[in-house]
Amino acid sequence: MQYSTFFKKQSAAIIDIYQERFAKTIWQAVLLTGISFIITAVISNYTRYDQSAKNIPVSVLSFFSLRFSFNETYSIVDNAKSIFIFFVSIFSISQPGKVTFKNIACLVAILFICCLLDLSFFQLKGQLHHGIDNRYLERWSSAVIYILRLYMPLVLFALTIQICTSGAKFKARNIIFLFITLYFFNEMTFLVISLVRTCVFELLLCQFDSKTSHFIAESILGAGLMALFVIGYHCAMVGPFVLEEEAVEDAEEGFDR
Repeated sequence: MQYSTFFKKQSAAIIDIYQERFAKTIWQAVLLTGISFIITAVISNYTRYDQSAKNIPVSVLSFFSLRFSFNETYSIVDNAKSIFIFFVSIFSISQPGKVTFKNIACLVAILFICCLLDLSFFQLKGQLHHGIDNRYLERWSSAVIYILRLYMPLVLFALTIQICTSGAKFKARNIIFLFITLYFFNEMTFLVISLVRTCVFELLLCQFDSKTSHFIAESILGAGLMALFVIGYHCAMVGPFVLEEEAVEDAEEGFDR
């Protein structure tokens, strides 16, 4: 499949699935997102924060767009996005009815691996910061590590979903399509969240003077907002493999003719 064809079909598939399944699955998405937000809120109370860090969480939604590990202090709440994607993965395997103990155990294992990788990448960044004298090379390595921390969980969960639902083998092109799709959808999600928080949430929450009340209120609104993206992340993680299979089937049918 050509890249241009893939992008057209992937975009159309996301729109079609939103139109067909959004109303049917929204409450499931809200439930799973709510659970992930509650877990993140609990973790945030027990995580460590560097006293000199500039980022300050104003709600649970903050943990989905910012990183709070700073200097030598690792904040485990940086895994909030991985926890959310874990529940998106449960949503994904539930669509073809593949929710089994084995598949859930695989997803839990991947979540644990993602948490370990995130910590390892953060520690690696600190070591490179002290070990590399060239500041431009150090900035490059930090940027690469940031991308790995951001997208490695998405890729790992996407591959796990594919293994759990179809057991198909992967090609290098599948991984490329997957990364590109995840990148564009994740960036779009970040922009939408930033826009909604600035233009809508700030207006709705201007009456809350207490930081605690503001934290709770925006977290509730944020959970509803993130629930809207569950189907989108599902499509982004599953679509590249489904479209590739459809392309192969179409090619085989054309050959038979």
